Amino acid sequence: MRKILFGFVLGAAVSLSSVAYASDSIQAFLYQAKLIINGQEKNPEASGYQMLNYEGHAYVPLRYVAEQMGTAVSYDDATKSITLDDGFNIAASSPGYVRAGHLKVTPDNGHSKIDVQVYFPGVPEADSRVLGYPQRGPGIEISGKLVFWNEQGLQMEQVPFKTTLMDGIQIAPLQLTSQTDLSGYKAVTITDPIPVHISLPYPPDLIMGTQDAGKQIRFGVKNSIGKRVGDFTLFQMYISSTSQDFFGPVEATITFYGEQQEKLGTALVKTRLSGGSAQLVEVLGRGDLTGYKTMSAEVTSMKAEPSYARKLFLNSGLLTDAAKGRLTRMEFGLGATRAEVTAAWGQAQTTGSRQTQYEGWGDYQIYFSGPNATVGAIGIDGESIRFTVDEVKQLLGPPEYEGTSLVVEGWELNYKAGDYMLYMEADKPDGTVRHLTYKKQ
Repeated sequence: MRKILFGFVLGAAVSLSSVAYASDSIQAFLYQAKLIINGQEKNPEASGYQMLNYEGHAYVPLRYVAEQMGTAVSYDDATKSITLDDGFNIAASSPGYVRAGHLKVTPDNGHSKIDVQVYFPGVPEADSRVLGYPQRGPGIEISGKLVFWNEQGLQMEQVPFKTTLMDGIQIAPLQLTSQTDLSGYKAVTITDPIPVHISLPYPPDLIMGTQDAGKQIRFGVKNSIGKRVGDFTLFQMYISSTSQDFFGPVEATITFYGEQQEKLGTALVKTRLSGGSAQLVEVLGRGDLTGYKTMSAEVTSMKAEPSYARKLFLNSGLLTDAAKGRLTRMEFGLGATRAEVTAAWGQAQTTGSRQTQYEGWGDYQIYFSGPNATVGAIGIDGESIRFTVDEVKQLLGPPEYEGTSLVVEGWELNYKAGDYMLYMEADKPDGTVRHLTYKKQ
């Protein structure tokens, strides 16, 4: 998008040499001076702007100053008009350029009609790390999700938006519809904006330096300052379980403390943790928490999900575990008794037949066999085994057999793991796995 240097403000008398000019042009000099906005020193040159001296006055680009103060600036070439608008105060927690404002939410039969304007000023030439910009073709496509938060600082709903701004247009009105009634919302932010500045990655392990008192979770704030959103403060936070074997939802209260360990406020966290992996979540705390120095956490709910409620853990160690008679991170293995299965998963949710009778839990089928009704085979289908054929071969290596299935229509990959076999069925050679059977040879 073309950057238009369409005016200068902050005329301040300075005693410098005179300027020569023609009737339709001027000659000005670059002006080196500190620019301090609301107590913070700024560097216009880093964003591709210059300050000038003309006839003893210092001039600073209007767009730069306005945007540093949170004001949207747009230019209409047809009318040669400049618009400053400080109503675009809905922004993302991550560094970005898409903002929204002039929000109106109207209840509508259990939903909400949302009238909003989105604003995209373009990307400074100095920013070379931007996802989704520049784009091919006419116009610039911008997208994201409006996140509505309740009084407790918990997300109510994320409402997606997308539009295309044609060349020279920076503001677009949108009409959206939510899935639920959002009339009780207390704050609105943007998540997943495109285009967006790509920050250099921070290793989560270096950020998650705080644990709760029970040492169940560890966490840390990614953007350590936070961003004010009305009466709240928005953070991006990494959080993980301290146990590699925990999978499930967690709820916690994060307390923020000031310089003298005084309590500044709290934020609620609700997310799902997966085997010690760091989850990046957005957290909205009440009050001004930007000056916090330390944090603590209290876990209020943390319940592990049974393995049938999550996707199969597929990695290079799966065959090693399978050779021992158990799939990775599964509570029981082949040969387990019915009592052991129900102790881990509860009573069967379904029953059915796939060449032989099985009992089902989620996407998992358990085939009991023998006089003692022990687990003779395990079947998995649906989303729990939704991997591409290429992903499987990259993680597990070349299969024992690969080719047209002799049992069902489609493609087959067979892996040998000790005395056991994993039979995978896919829709086609470069397609997606749709079923896995694990049993003894």
